[in-house]
Amino acid sequence: MYHSYDVPDVCVIRSNYMYDIYQSYDEPDECVIRSNNMYDVYQSYDVPDVYVIRSNNMYYIYQSYDVPDVCVIRSNNMYDMYQPCDVPDVCVIRSNNMYDVYQSNDVPDVYVIRSNNMYYIYQSYDVPDVCVIRSNNMYDMYQSYDVSDVCVIRSNNVYDIYQSYDVPDVCVIRSHYLITCMIFTSRMMFPTCVSSDLITCMICTSRMMFQSCVSSDLITCIIFTSRMTYPTCVSSDLITCMIFTSRMMYPTSMSSDLITCKICTSRMMYPMCVSSDLITCMICTSRMMYPTCVSSDLIT
Repeated sequence: MYHSYDVPDVCVIRSNYMYDIYQSYDEPDECVIRSNNMYDVYQSYDVPDVYVIRSNNMYYIYQSYDVPDVCVIRSNNMYDMYQPCDVPDVCVIRSNNMYDVYQSNDVPDVYVIRSNNMYYIYQSYDVPDVCVIRSNNMYDMYQSYDVSDVCVIRSNNVYDIYQSYDVPDVCVIRSHYLITCMIFTSRMMFPTCVSSDLITCMICTSRMMFQSCVSSDLITCIIFTSRMTYPTCVSSDLITCMIFTSRMMYPTSMSSDLITCKICTSRMMYPMCVSSDLITCMICTSRMMYPTCVSSDLIT
């Protein structure tokens, strides 16, 4: 038994030359197998047939014995995200040939969604992959490395104020009724909306053009591509997604349910749809209800 200097609060039991088995004091009901300096691999007693890699307080990455060629990211007891493990340094959530969602070892608490060679989307509590300039206790100013022409000032958990360098007299304020997306592709088209809402983005490209809206809900995105355009809308639903595919078309909806996605569960029921494209989600809540779709896309 060893006392590790790298992990001073655990007891180390060396199993072989590759792994060190830890008995964590903080989590006494798990054996900890450290795979590298970034991650702790757990052998969970509750889930004995998987290896658990703790990435942050929200997610667990599993290497399933039953499906050895995928990685499983468990978000809670309901959802499992299965991902191919062909890229050993990251956990890849592949939706199609265009988009890859990465759990990077270099950024352990951040999910990186690569849309193309130009954009990276980072989801993190502290936004570690942007340059953070703290002005005071209320505001944090973020300068994104990838989208250098947008300055993000976070006020609190309810409102995000954006000051665009290209449009200096425009501020975008996010409210609590949101259409939230991690990414929209450049050909994404939003359906008509009769409301007076703001189209809000975490990171907007310099060529982003916002059309007028008259709705009471917000379209909030982490990033929009430079060619994104928004038509009018006729729905008050919230579409919350981690990722959408490039040719997504949203049907007209008159309901007020939330479409909240990170991954679709096996119990998800989809309504009638006449289309050929996909809505790819990371998670969908059990309350998800899709409206009838008569566009050329599939809700998948």
